[in-house]
Amino acid sequence: MTTHLTDYDRELAEVERALESGQAAQVVSGESKVTFDPRWWGFHLLLNRHAVKKLLDKSEEFVKDAKKAAGKNKKAANLIELYILIRKVWVQAIDKGTGIRFTSPWLAPGALVPTVWYDGEEDPPPKPPDPGDTALRWTVWEPGQSGWSEDRVIPGHKACWPRRWPPTATAPSTACTAATKAMRSST
Repeated sequence: MTTHLTDYDRELAEVERALESGQAAQVVSGESKVTFDPRWWGFHLLLNRHAVKKLLDKSEEFVKDAKKAAGKNKKAANLIELYILIRKVWVQAIDKGTGIRFTSPWLAPGALVPTVWYDGEEDPPPKPPDPGDTALRWTVWEPGQSGWSEDRVIPGHKACWPRRWPPTATAPSTACTAATKAMRSST
């Protein structure tokens, strides 16, 4: 959990640096904060939890704040005004009560893809559920037999090809030998 919070802290510090340098712009309206953070590849539009509530409840007021935040970049401001309301349903579906980050590359500035963002206020978002077994598996089609073979787990090891070229007639690496033994024992 500490690493999770460290990532949030690093992200918040990055936004603070951008604000201090004048690269990013922020509009504060009551408790609502909307930050426009331009990057070389595109931009982020960061909404704290109160700005998200404003977007969902008072859309017209929110659009004014978002346009002010993008102020110097008129094209981005116009695109935000045009596309942000379309994203409202998407925001409702993913909102965890911790803030939203819209991301758009300059090649598709209207993309405004929303993701959950921790705004640094109150509690961080809940950790995602454990994905369970994520082992990579392979199988082979065996014509004339039962069809597909049993799933086999691909062992998590480094590849067993020669480390130098041209290959020499030396013994295989320890990792390769261990992986081969593990694969044979699983059959």
